[in-house]
Amino acid sequence: MSIPSTWVEFQDTDGNSSIQWCDGTPYTIISLNTFDMSSVPEDQRADFDVEDAANAVWANMLNDGLEEDAVQGARVTLANHDALQVYGLYPDGSFLVCWLLDDGNGTIRYVSAEGPESTIYDAVEMIQDTYEL
Repeated sequence: MSIPSTWVEFQDTDGNSSIQWCDGTPYTIISLNTFDMSSVPEDQRADFDVEDAANAVWANMLNDGLEEDAVQGARVTLANHDALQVYGLYPDGSFLVCWLLDDGNGTIRYVSAEGPESTIYDAVEMIQDTYEL
């Protein structure tokens, strides 16, 4: 992925293992990760797929306080792969846009952009234009 030189590495305070960058503010953030299978019961892991991962992200957004109508989903293409996109608008006006895709090697990739309306579209465009597996 092509990250502008003005962006800096960032680590969320929640302790997750994502690789993250921000635009110099704590508000516009791009995160890359693989889906954490440790939260999936062991007997369900073999059948767990990208749709299950997208449903888990959707549920997490609702658990974060979003109303059902504030979360949307779509089937999209990212890095020439079919992907599921889950996105939501938080009460403070910030957006979270997540892509989940199977990399073809059995790993579910998680890519996200978060930020206020003034910067989210640029972050989303950066991901759509430059993300590669």
